[in-house]
Amino acid sequence: MKKATLLSIVAALFAAFSVSAEISLPSASFEASLGQKYEENLLRDWTQISDYTSTGHAAVKLYFTPALELNASIDRSWIRLKESTEPRMDTSITNFGLDTNIVPGVDLDELLKGLSTITTGLHATFIPTVANSRLSVYFTGGVGRHSYDGETFQIYNTTDYDILGGVGYQYSPRVHLRSEVAYNYNDYTNAEYLNDMVNSKQSIDLVGGANWSISGTNVLDLEVGLSEQNINATFIDTAYGVDNPPVIDTIITDGMRDKVTRTIYLSPRFSRQLGERTGVTLTYTYRNFVSGSDIIVAGEAASLLDPFATVWEGSGVTLAIKTFLIPRLITTFGLGYWDKTYLRHLKGFKDEPWWPSYDYRPADRSDEKSSIYFGFQMPLPKTWAGLSIEPVLSGEYSDNSSTIDQYDTFDWNVSLGVSLRR
Repeated sequence: MKKATLLSIVAALFAAFSVSAEISLPSASFEASLGQKYEENLLRDWTQISDYTSTGHAAVKLYFTPALELNASIDRSWIRLKESTEPRMDTSITNFGLDTNIVPGVDLDELLKGLSTITTGLHATFIPTVANSRLSVYFTGGVGRHSYDGETFQIYNTTDYDILGGVGYQYSPRVHLRSEVAYNYNDYTNAEYLNDMVNSKQSIDLVGGANWSISGTNVLDLEVGLSEQNINATFIDTAYGVDNPPVIDTIITDGMRDKVTRTIYLSPRFSRQLGERTGVTLTYTYRNFVSGSDIIVAGEAASLLDPFATVWEGSGVTLAIKTFLIPRLITTFGLGYWDKTYLRHLKGFKDEPWWPSYDYRPADRSDEKSSIYFGFQMPLPKTWAGLSIEPVLSGEYSDNSSTIDQYDTFDWNVSLGVSLRR
């Protein structure tokens, strides 16, 4: 199985190189990269399991006409287990209502191998308007597939279908307006194994924005939007009350139905150039539930696999700096802080410490997360064949504090890789 997968990656990379060699540059381009990453918190949960991950990426862009682009990509990750004299045993992962087959006492090394993934995508972009027109119209759409190697995690295999249409208008030399509508269908292809507790999710996003060059190199961008998600998941109405919440058996019996969440968001962004070689960007994001906040989802201790991790309200601010001050080196540095309130999750309770099993009841979840990251890129001179080679080093540290203990986490990772482009 591993050999077959490796051969498929090599074949994809070879195809990328071959296509670029046969077609001139306005018609085709390719990129490929290999990387190695160490993560202190692989599952991004309270278990703090650390391991190595190797990554591979290849993509080909084909330009059939100046208005049409086709993009095919493949990404692969391999979990490289740390050497240990004794197998690590999982004694803490709980599945919070999802039938993950993660149970105490399993060989964690064997389990983690199943988190290796392969992701494929095919997308197209069509821009029917001419380049120098004040009015621009564009469409993009495609399909992507995300699969896990291990049978335990294959219940989380997904297929994504998305389409987006947008209109932009150059109102004046300093002001550009835009409007977009996007649709996404996220299908859990093996949802029958989840007892219908997590199923397909549909979302529609309406976005409007304006970009204003204030003076000199100061740029202000403002974006507002409405997001609607149709979630097919376990939930209970607030009429049940939280003073005497039902256990999970009652939720499974009475609470499975569809529910719609609507979220409005606002995101201003300010960018400024500092000198000739440095730029800074400050972004603020605010999200608020308009409806659907009464949902109680079968969340999961392993937040890496939580299907509802992207559904939240709250605010966040990020600061990013990019500089070329060091010759032949692109340096990026950033800080971020988020205050998020999620949909209510199921949490395990024990009425008595000696009780052998948990009861699962709804619990409010609010998180505060802070992070810091860095990146270094070193573009090398192009080869005789026009190939660009770029070594990349990046790292990130994040700390998350939550009202649910399982989400009190920290994580740091360092990644080293090389990118090839033409």
